[in-house]
Amino acid sequence: MARSYAEAVRNGTAAASRLQRRLDLQNRLEAEPDAVHVFAVIAELDVPLMLRPLKGLLGAVLNSPAPGIMVTTERPLSIQRFTAAHELGHCLMSHQPSLDDEDQILRRAPTQSDARNDYQETEADAFAVALMMSRWLILAHCARHSWRVIPQPLLINRCRFLIAKRRNLQ
Repeated sequence: MARSYAEAVRNGTAAASRLQRRLDLQNRLEAEPDAVHVFAVIAELDVPLMLRPLKGLLGAVLNSPAPGIMVTTERPLSIQRFTAAHELGHCLMSHQPSLDDEDQILRRAPTQSDARNDYQETEADAFAVALMMSRWLILAHCARHSWRVIPQPLLINRCRFLIAKRRNLQ
């Protein structure tokens, strides 16, 4: 488990990269640029997924009796996708069971540890971002749209924002 915010971000990003390699996502999505379909990824991994209205709860991951993910249907699909990726990160990184409610997420500062001081929420957030919006996928989308890209971190982050915004409008 991470001992700092930076280490947690590295751990989550590395776990997402390992999964992308395992599932050959880069080759699949560079051939035909598309979004990472997180629900299909979860199904491909045979992780049980339950989509239901969950009052005040965005998502949860349970480890026993078997690993499983729950995601609320009371939020837009874009939030459901990110929540599912976040919970998948918890599953794949063998985190303790986690219930993610809106208040807890809004109270969490980006450079502070979570309540358990183990940074597992930061790792899961980094996993979700790296899985769904990795640098190679951003560059593939830019190429597909003939956008001229100077590969700088701030520009990549701007592209991530624009792609996410565009998806939310569709």
